[in-house]
Amino acid sequence: MIFEKYVPGQEKNAAFAAISDMVGGITDGRSYASMMARRISGAVAHECHDTFYVAHEDGKAASRLWMGWGRHKDAIGNWGNFYTVEAYRRRGIGGGLLRLWYEDFQSVQEPPLCFLCTTGSKDITDLYGRFGFSPAIVGREYGPLYRPNGNSPATFREFYTAYYQPSDVLYLRPAIVEYRHEIDCLLRFVYVDMGLSFGLGTLSSIEEGLLREPHRTKMLFSEDGHCVGWQLDDQRQMHPMYEHCQII
Repeated sequence: MIFEKYVPGQEKNAAFAAISDMVGGITDGRSYASMMARRISGAVAHECHDTFYVAHEDGKAASRLWMGWGRHKDAIGNWGNFYTVEAYRRRGIGGGLLRLWYEDFQSVQEPPLCFLCTTGSKDITDLYGRFGFSPAIVGREYGPLYRPNGNSPATFREFYTAYYQPSDVLYLRPAIVEYRHEIDCLLRFVYVDMGLSFGLGTLSSIEEGLLREPHRTKMLFSEDGHCVGWQLDDQRQMHPMYEHCQII
C-alpha cells in the first residue's frame, strides 16, 4: 500500500490518478463529487489551497482524505472527504492516512484560521478528536466539528463571535470557489448553532449554486474583507448582524 499526497497545480502523480478514478466513479449526482473533481483537476488551483491524501494499491485508491482553503487572508478551512473502500477497512489504512495528513499539516506556513467538517457518528467524532477536532455545537456529541488553528479561539462560538465584526456596508460580488467554505461551512454551522434554517430557494449550499447557477449566485463581503453571506437573485442569507447593512 502506498501513502501519497497530491497537490492540484503541481506535477501529477499516482495519487492523482487513483483519486481521480475514485471520484470519477461516483455517479449519484452529489454536488461534492463534481466539485471535488474540479478541485482535483486543478481548475481552481489559482483560488484554493487543496491537498489530497491517498492510500493506493495497483493504481486503485483504497482510502482518501482532503483539506482545502481559499487563497486569501483569514481563510476558513474545510477538511475531510475521508473515505476508505469497504474491502480495505479495519486494516489501519485510514488511520495511516490521517497520520500522514497530521504530520504534513505541521509544516504548513500559512494555515487557515480553523478547519470545519461534518460527521454523523460519535465513533468518527472520537476518531477525529485525536487530531484536534471537537463538536462545534454545545451539547452535541458529533458533527459539525471545529478545529482551531494557530491562535484561534478554543470553541466554535468564540471563534465566529470574533470573526464577524460590524460593517456599515456589504459588497455584492460574483460567487467563486475561493470563498465557498466561508458560506457552506462557517455560515452554515453558525445557522445550526442559532437554530436557523440554511439554504436559498432550491439551493441547499453555495456549492450547488456554483455548479448549477453560477451566474445567479453571489457573495456578500463586509468591510474587513470577510465573506459573510450569499445571494440568489433577490434572496439573501447572512450573519444576522448584517441584515440591516447597505448593500452595494
